[in-house]
Amino acid sequence: MEEKNWTDDVSVHDIVQAIPGASEWAPCLVVVSEVKTWGIQGYTSVPRGGEAYIRLTWDKIEPTGGRAVFVPE
Repeated sequence: MEEKNWTDDVSVHDIVQAIPGASEWAPCLVVVSEVKTWGIQGYTSVPRGGEAYIRLTWDKIEPTGGRAVFVPE
């Protein structure tokens, strides 16, 4: 089975989804803050709590095709 690598398809501010069963974060939507060789670092919003930062490897995400419009600074 070929290993997934979305390096060319995922960029900063893209929205990806954690794959159900592959992570405790599934099925959260994650805004990409950094693209790494091994996967992504991103965040999901937490009500009344800001953002929770997450690191997920390529095999634990699926690109959604969406992009975040409003991003924290």
